[in-house]
Order: sequence, then structure tokens, then C-alpha cells
Amino acid sequence: MNWTSRPSKPRLTSAAGALIAAVLSAPATADGLLEVEQTVFGMDCAPCAYSVEKSLNRLQGVVTVNVRLNEGKVRLILAPGNRVTLQEIRRRILDGGFTPMDGYVRAAGKLVSRDGKLELAIAPGTTFRLQPGGPGSAHWQALIAAPAGATADITGRVAETGGDPFVLTVDKLMRLSGAPSAG
Repeated sequence: MNWTSRPSKPRLTSAAGALIAAVLSAPATADGLLEVEQTVFGMDCAPCAYSVEKSLNRLQGVVTVNVRLNEGKVRLILAPGNRVTLQEIRRRILDGGFTPMDGYVRAAGKLVSRDGKLELAIAPGTTFRLQPGGPGSAHWQALIAAPAGATADITGRVAETGGDPFVLTVDKLMRLSGAPSAG
């Protein structure tokens, strides 16, 4: 084997280079809903599932919608920094003639304390009231020990009954970073 010659470097296409630059320049996680898995009652035929999928795909910020008819669930992947709310998703399901039940979400935002309760602010005017997922949860302990203004990326269950704000039962803390610097 001749070690004096070097293999040529792979060349990137301009599209691949642009994609890599966009990924590297994007924040690790922008505030907002990132994923939603919503149980839908009454969605029991293919045309029903198709109408739910089309309606949810029209929301600005939705990347993909996957309807699982046999399970009665719809899963959305959302673009970082979107402004889609759980209320909007549930309203679209209701407007289609179906009933949104419990759901599972992944959301990122800033931790705030309001009236002695811990909340996750994901967009202006949009918050989730947080509650522990189980006794002695290490994820919950990390959240309550975090300083106000820290950013968190959380997954958890949302009950079928709404409320303002929705209550998010914390299942897992995906990421937590300290309070923003002053200035």
C-alpha cells in the first residue's frame, strides 16, 4: 500500500452544504411544540383519517402528520420555533367532528413560576402548567431546582380536559440549560 498519496476529499453539493450550514446555525431547540401525539375519538374510517391529516397539515409549522387509524392516534412533528398551539390542534380535530382525548407532547420553552406553580412558556401567551410524573422523579427534581428563565425540553402527558394553561405531567426532561445571561 502506498501511503504517500491521499484520498481525495468528498465534495458536497450546494444543497447539502446549505443544509449542513442551516443545521449548524440553528439553535439546539427552539421554543414551541416539537412533537404531539393526540388520541382522537371517533376517527374510525379512512376518509375520517384523511380529513384529520389534511386539516392538521394546513397548520403553518407542521412538518409531518402521521395518522394511525387502527390506534385512533395522530402524530405531528413540528418545525423548531413554530407557533402552533395544542389548542389549535385540538380545535382542528373538533372542527372535523372528532373528539381529542389525552395526548403526549414534547415541548421546549422557558421555565417560569406563576402563583407558586411551575410552568413552561413555549410562546407568548402559551404555557403548560407542569406537574410531576411520579413520586421522587429525578426529572421533576431537576426542574424545580432550575433557576427561573432556564430553558427546558420536556416530554409528558396532557389530559383530555383542556384548561388554561394545559397541565403537562412531566415524563422526561430531554434538555435543561441555565438561566439566560443578563444584558
